[in-house]
Amino acid sequence: MGRGDIVEARELATSSLRIKEKFNDLLGIAVSVELLALISVVTGSASNAALLLGGADRVRQSIGLPLFGSANLAASHNQCVALCRQALGPEQYEEHFSRGAAMTVPSVVAAAQS
Repeated sequence: MGRGDIVEARELATSSLRIKEKFNDLLGIAVSVELLALISVVTGSASNAALLLGGADRVRQSIGLPLFGSANLAASHNQCVALCRQALGPEQYEEHFSRGAAMTVPSVVAAAQS
C-alpha cells in the first residue's frame, strides 16, 4: 500500500465517521473508529490506535455487539490489536485501551477525528 493510499484511506474513514455521527449510527461509528485505529497503527501511532480500539469497544458495548459476528471485521480488529501489542507491549496497550474504553461516544468520535 502506497503512502497516498493511507492518506486517502484516513480522509475517507474520517468522512465516513462524520456522516455516521450525524445519524447517530453507532454501528457505523464503531466500524469507522476501528478502521481509523488500524490506519493509526500502520502509520506509527500505536498508542492512539489502542485508545481508539478501546473507544470502539465502548461504542460496540453500548449497542450490545461484541465484534458484529463478521470474520472480516474480526480479522482486521485482531491484526490491529496484534500490531498495537507488538509496538507498545501488553501493559501499555491495556493502559491506552482502557482510557479509550472509558470515553463517551462523542469523545471517541472526537479522538478518532484528531
